[in-house]
Amino acid sequence: MLRKCVHRLCAKNVSVEDVLEKLRGDGAFAREVGKGLSVEVLEKMEEAGSSVESTNVPRPSRTQMRQVCIRAAVPFLGFGIFDNLVMLTVGDAIDATFGVSLGFSTLAAAGFGQCVSDSFGVTLQGFIERFSDALGLPNANLSRDQERLSYVKSWVQIARTVGIVLGCLLGMFPLFFLNTTRRCIVDVVNETLPPADKQRFDDVKEDCSFEDGEKLLECGTPSEYIYIILQGEVNIIGRDNLNNPITVCSLGPGNMIGELEAVNDHPCVADVVASDHVKTQRVPKDDFIEIIGREPSSRIFNDNVRSSSQYVWYRMKMDK
Repeated sequence: MLRKCVHRLCAKNVSVEDVLEKLRGDGAFAREVGKGLSVEVLEKMEEAGSSVESTNVPRPSRTQMRQVCIRAAVPFLGFGIFDNLVMLTVGDAIDATFGVSLGFSTLAAAGFGQCVSDSFGVTLQGFIERFSDALGLPNANLSRDQERLSYVKSWVQIARTVGIVLGCLLGMFPLFFLNTTRRCIVDVVNETLPPADKQRFDDVKEDCSFEDGEKLLECGTPSEYIYIILQGEVNIIGRDNLNNPITVCSLGPGNMIGELEAVNDHPCVADVVASDHVKTQRVPKDDFIEIIGREPSSRIFNDNVRSSSQYVWYRMKMDK
């Protein structure tokens, strides 16, 4: 049937525009033709029709395009804000808790935060769109044909992209409030010690270094020294419930190692292993306790330790 229609039209030298006009005006003819067309052919015919129509559709004015872009960008601005807001706050919470206790990396914690963020995005989608409509955003009042113009579609896509990028940037404001830089215990000690004790603390320090793979402290053994990292990095390696090694975190210059075991008088809860060439200063345990253990330094020192997310692993092992 379709072949007969095509032959009949070709014999009459009918143009594409005439065929489209007949398809629009003659429903029976359109149904007859449609029965014999594949999906691919129908898509091509729609593209051809759009290209013909676009020549007759009035181009939207600059004011209309500005209104279209604003209306397209604002909902995606909201999506971006909520997306980064939830991801950062949840990711930081996961990093400070499960990340330490289960050995998640910071990137893994961010990935889990993104999962929660996307879930919130699906839930809040309708709310954000309704809120955007309630703002009374300008309506360009484009016709259906104008909305189909490739020119309009391109600018709508650009506006959405700009909106979500700006939203993500604005959604990073929790970084101003999250504690992304952990205070080193060395700084806490220097701030709380009186001048005389600071001088003595400096006098009892000894320089020492470790090569890659060497242990500064060993899990289950008492610590005779407290180490202050000057250069390089060490890995804190704990044990899970099956006694398998698990990397808890890495510590760099400015961090102190073994101070918790010294103050609380118990064996080390993890291995501390040099990951490269490490330079340290060490303080004998007895001297450290004598200096740090005095009031009020001891109370302040322990309060800072208990409130720091860096020591979640330590507190978890002690609670057991």
